[in-house]
Amino acid sequence: MTAAWSFLPQAAFDDLVAQILVEPQTARDAPFVRRKDDGSTLLHVVAGWKHSEQIDETGWTPLLEAAQEGQFEVCQALLEAGATPDLACGEVTPLHAAVEVGNEEMVRWLLRKPGTWSRRYDGEFFAFLLDKAPGAVTDYLDAFATVLNHSHKGYEAVKYTDLRIIYGEPMVPVSDTALALVAESSAAHMILSHRLMRLILRAKWHSFARAMFRRELAAYTLLVASYFIPTVWGNPNWIHMKSKVDKMWCILLVIAWNEWV
Repeated sequence: MTAAWSFLPQAAFDDLVAQILVEPQTARDAPFVRRKDDGSTLLHVVAGWKHSEQIDETGWTPLLEAAQEGQFEVCQALLEAGATPDLACGEVTPLHAAVEVGNEEMVRWLLRKPGTWSRRYDGEFFAFLLDKAPGAVTDYLDAFATVLNHSHKGYEAVKYTDLRIIYGEPMVPVSDTALALVAESSAAHMILSHRLMRLILRAKWHSFARAMFRRELAAYTLLVASYFIPTVWGNPNWIHMKSKVDKMWCILLVIAWNEWV
């Protein structure tokens, strides 16, 4: 009597494969299953298994392939089996592979896993992430704005890292700063509400306000000096306060000017 085959959706089939990776004996419980999409059996999968670090004919590792295809359970099983989380094939890591195909859920998952990336801000990767998987950008920014605790009044203690380079110092062109890149993104409104971007915005505004104040103060000082220095030089008694009435009138003018300013 021929056993009946069970056809499983890809997600369920991948979950079963991941379970077998961790506990091989479970393969005996469901030997007659096929992937619904292409008819693959467990035998096909086992025949294609290789070491978690082994590179196939395309130059990719199993973790890279699983990350690009969005196979969470397989990725988890490979990591538990000792796969290097950030092992690159060329310049492509598992995280880059997930970003390239725009799988935001897989990107978020990998961002949270230890060892999958350096935990340091990378402007080129940030631009790449904004372009391919903007929905995962806030998860990336979370790594640089860690909430340590909450007070009973609702305040947050946040530890910020890599602020100078995210701000754009010391030699980052304005067009390549995180703020400029976000402003051009389709998800700008969502990303700018992140606590880290709000901090950068405040810092930019304070810097702009200080610069404007310095320019205005310099211009005002020059204006006053250009008037009073020649006047005093030409006539030491330029203010003409010879009587009490003159002095009172001068005081009133000063008070009125201060009120107007």
